[in-house]
Amino acid sequence: MKVVINKCYGGYGLSVKAQLRYLELQGKKGYVYKISYKNDKATYSKITSIDKIDTKSSNYYVVEKDYGYTTDTIFESYKNVYPETRNDPLLVQVVEELGDKANGWAAELRIVEIPDGIDWELEDYDGIESIHELHRSW
Repeated sequence: MKVVINKCYGGYGLSVKAQLRYLELQGKKGYVYKISYKNDKATYSKITSIDKIDTKSSNYYVVEKDYGYTTDTIFESYKNVYPETRNDPLLVQVVEELGDKANGWAAELRIVEIPDGIDWELEDYDGIESIHELHRSW
């Protein structure tokens, strides 16, 4: 089984390109919004072309629906773009296809292959992740 993990300090995250590809593989369309702050107030603007943006920036959000957003709704919609599990076959495909271009702004994604049928857990130390076989503990 293949599992996607992060191998650098910072944390797991997908680039804008990776998020758009993940949605595309599900037959969905993604929309990109940029967040800007002025006087502690967030505003969002729709990005129509990602060719000239830093797709690793944390200032961009990919969402599934194209309508006006508030701070709460964009963050809630943004969470829906990420896969629920790291062994999601579509996530693995995205990382294999895009390589380093799948990395989010503080990520270095890698695919780890573990034997099928193993109960596993993801461990995180300041963003650097590893996979461990699940054992009992008291």
